[in-house]
Amino acid sequence: MGKRVVHNSDEPRMRFCPFCSAENEVQAGHCEACARRLPPLPRRPQAGAAQEVTASEPVPTPAAVAPAPAAAAAAPAAAAAAPAAAAAAPAAAAAAESAAVDTPAAPGSAAAAAYEAASAAEAEAEAESAEAANAEASVEAAATAVAVAELTEADAASVSAPTPTRTPTPTPTPAPAVPVHVSGIGASPMLAGEARPFRSPNVAPLPELPHPGLLNAVHYALATTLARWQRRTAIKSLTGDIEDQQAALDELLVSLGRRSRELNLREPFFATENAALDEAEKRRDALESERAVLRDRQALEQQSFAELEAERQSQVSAAEAALERGRGEYASFDAQRRSLRDKRKAIERQQKELGKSASQREEQVTRAATEEARSDLRRAAAEFREEAEGLEPEREELDHRLADLERPLAQATAKIEQLESDLEAARRGLNETRDAHRQQRADLDAELARKSREEAQAEAEILRRLSSLGTLVNLHRVSRPELSDLYERIDQRRGAIGVRTSEVERLSVERDSYDRGALMRGVAGIGIAATSFLLLVVLLAALL
Repeated sequence: MGKRVVHNSDEPRMRFCPFCSAENEVQAGHCEACARRLPPLPRRPQAGAAQEVTASEPVPTPAAVAPAPAAAAAAPAAAAAAPAAAAAAPAAAAAAESAAVDTPAAPGSAAAAAYEAASAAEAEAEAESAEAANAEASVEAAATAVAVAELTEADAASVSAPTPTRTPTPTPTPAPAVPVHVSGIGASPMLAGEARPFRSPNVAPLPELPHPGLLNAVHYALATTLARWQRRTAIKSLTGDIEDQQAALDELLVSLGRRSRELNLREPFFATENAALDEAEKRRDALESERAVLRDRQALEQQSFAELEAERQSQVSAAEAALERGRGEYASFDAQRRSLRDKRKAIERQQKELGKSASQREEQVTRAATEEARSDLRRAAAEFREEAEGLEPEREELDHRLADLERPLAQATAKIEQLESDLEAARRGLNETRDAHRQQRADLDAELARKSREEAQAEAEILRRLSSLGTLVNLHRVSRPELSDLYERIDQRRGAIGVRTSEVERLSVERDSYDRGALMRGVAGIGIAATSFLLLVVLLAALL
């Protein structure tokens, strides 16, 4: 049993890591769980130093103080150097006791004298026990001294113990594709183009926690941002690769299910899926037959429509031709009528002019001075009237001809109206035929689309059932040589998916492992630097 300096109960003996919440000794400089640097302790009042007392307390064993792996690793080395450890144990214990006092008493005081006397007595006791102990006790004492020395910074300095530092995250090395082989399945080499070898993404290691200082925080923020961005990009790439591998795995499972159907595997644990597949295939075949019938109806409808449309179109063309002929006849009669009317108007105009000339001569007779002149004027007026009367037979003939044209013109007009009505009826029949065909075709297309959707659903169900059947076959691993290659390829795909999933999880954990406070301080430092630079540029621009 050794003696240790026990602090007052008011002083804390443990402290928590602000990053992982693990318990650590008060004087520890780094966290034992995450290896991160712990923040410095606040200064404690000096008055607490006089309250320390000396008491007997059992020294902890190495298993209780040091971690089990460290104690187990230190045991062989301590056993090999038992004499040296036995010689160094008293000094280490004395240094541990002297360093355990947080605030030593003032020199020359009674407390200081008592403390020195207790230390000397304890050192002598430890020396005597070390000389009398055997090799096993020496090994235990050495391990105890090393474990106790790690509790404080002063002990670490006295025994030159290395300060724990955080192990940097190693850059992952490329990992080959690891096919998972199952007993009973032949291990043939991976086929070319099957599963690509996995290579870990090349990302920068996470930076160490920064020391106090704005510049260190800025460096930490830049390095952390780069590392997080690289990991985010790598996770996105690996996620897409996992999706591709999963799609390839689904295809392999479907192929395995289809192959098992071809081999007619009828084990009891496949009965449900096989029955469902039989029903789905029957439904798909029935839908294919119905779609074939609908396609035949579509072809028949198209053929009958083509014939009926050609007939309707010929009727429309004939009606249009007859209407054109009728309009030509009417135009001919109308042209004759216009010509006769123009001639009649010319004769009437000539007669009117002759009558006007005769009237003028008759008016001049009353104003003539001599009888001879009056006779000449009367004679001229009579000649004009005779000439006008001579044109009357021609005008009457034109009137008769015009009267004769009225009947054929009326007939031509009626014929045109009838032909226009026939043409309108023919066009209406053609449009109705097209509308009926369009409606019938739309109904057939809708029915065919519905059957196609049902067939697609049946095909999708078959694929799902084949995938489920392939999963069951792969689970039970029916021993058939025809399935060995598919088993191996499925194992390769699953191994590739597992490796990539583990890598994504690791990168996700690393991406979220950073000191938020240090990062925010670094970002703030970058902002301050940028603002200062802009202000400097503005000031220089204003001065220049």
